[in-house]
Amino acid sequence: MLAVCKAGRIDIILNQVHQQVCPQHGGSPQNSTRLKELSIEAQQRNAADKKIQSMRERRGAVEQFIRNLRGRNTRVTEFSENLCCALLDCATAYADGRLFFRFKNGSEFTE
Repeated sequence: MLAVCKAGRIDIILNQVHQQVCPQHGGSPQNSTRLKELSIEAQQRNAADKKIQSMRERRGAVEQFIRNLRGRNTRVTEFSENLCCALLDCATAYADGRLFFRFKNGSEFTE
C-alpha cells in the first residue's frame, strides 16, 4: 500500500493504519512494531525520493547548459572558470600522472 502512495499521503495513511493496529485501539503489539517499521521505511523512501529528485534537477540543469553551449556558433577555445565550474564535479591528479574528472551529469573521464 505504501509503495504506490505519494510522499505527502504516507503520513495520512500511516495515521489511519495506526488507528487500526495500535494496542490502545485494539490492535496487537506486533502490529504496532510493524507500524513503526513501516514508518521508518516510509521516511527512508521519502529521503531517497528527495535525493533522486535533486539529482534529476541537477542533471537537467547541466544538460540544458550543454545544449546551450552546443547551440552557440562559436567553439570554446580558451579556459573559462565559469564553464569549468558549471560542468565539473571534481578533478583528481594522481602522483603517477593520471588525471580523473567527474562531471556533474555523472560521466567520468580518466587520462
